[in-house]
Amino acid sequence: QGQDALATEEQGQDALATEEQGQDALATEEQGQDALATEEQGQDALATEEQGQDALATEEQGQDALATGDQGRDALATAAIRFVGRQTPDNIFRRGMDLRQGQVVLSQGSRIGPPHVAVLASVGCVQPLVARRPRVGVIAGGDELVAPGAKPGPAQIRNTNIPQLVAQLAGLGLKARDYGIVKDVAADIDRVLKTALAENDVVLVSGGVSVGDFDLAPAAMQRNGVRLLFEKVAVKPGKPTVFGILERVSRPRREGEAPATQAYCLGLPGNPVATFAVFELLVKPFLYKLMGHTYTPVCVQMRLDEAVARKDTDRQSWIPVRSTSRESVKPVPYHGSPHLSALGEADGLVPMEIGVAHLGQGTPVPVRLL
Repeated sequence: QGQDALATEEQGQDALATEEQGQDALATEEQGQDALATEEQGQDALATEEQGQDALATEEQGQDALATGDQGRDALATAAIRFVGRQTPDNIFRRGMDLRQGQVVLSQGSRIGPPHVAVLASVGCVQPLVARRPRVGVIAGGDELVAPGAKPGPAQIRNTNIPQLVAQLAGLGLKARDYGIVKDVAADIDRVLKTALAENDVVLVSGGVSVGDFDLAPAAMQRNGVRLLFEKVAVKPGKPTVFGILERVSRPRREGEAPATQAYCLGLPGNPVATFAVFELLVKPFLYKLMGHTYTPVCVQMRLDEAVARKDTDRQSWIPVRSTSRESVKPVPYHGSPHLSALGEADGLVPMEIGVAHLGQGTPVPVRLL
């Protein structure tokens, strides 16, 4: 029993030792954890040191960049710069570069357009001396005529010549006075013509100028004091064209009267195409001449795409044409003076001189542009 008690005591001591060993093992584990924590703290400290070193490197790089900028400025300050030429100033206009003192700005007879207005303004000429625009009256004669807005009855046509002439005059900067349609009655023609001659420098009478029984315009002109200079021209279309001068008695100008001592009267054919052609060929240059300007039509040399032939060669003919390319033209289908629609298709007129019966395909021709 004593020995058993001793054994029991030893077993208790062993149990105590075992507990102590467990406590030692626990202590060792805690020490290991502490060691691990210490290692992690060391790694954190190492990371912090590396970050500090990176920050230091960044600061040094900034200082290097600053040093490089300073060196560049120093280099620029000490570099030698050589100028190889002299810069020419731009957009500087010296006095007299455009016009010099005493130089002619515009010649007499120049037709003033927008560029000429600018030139006059540049030299301070705000009130230039210009030619007076002639006053022009237009009359249409014929029982067959009705106003453009009216419906024609039997044997009647709309009046196209007056609107056409008004438009052609407007192209010259002239405002026409329209005296309307006059019937084929001598007294009516005399009355309207007398008024028109008193109020205008030029009177255009369309129709009634040929050799028919009702072509009363030439006689009416003479009864009103107009001295006829010619009654026909060798032009097709436009043969029955009349021109005359009225010598006025010099007296003070009354309200509505033209101041010139002369008035001019032109009788134009009644056919619309002939009226248009005569205005372009004769009336336009004449009106410009009254204003001191010599008119030069715009003509270009082009080729005919189709041949043109005619039978009568005793007059100069004007053929309406339209352009087919930059270098060629083609005759417009044309059936004579009443063929008004041909003008709407035409770009110009080609002359066939007296004695010429044929113009072949490919022939170079002068084209008078419209």
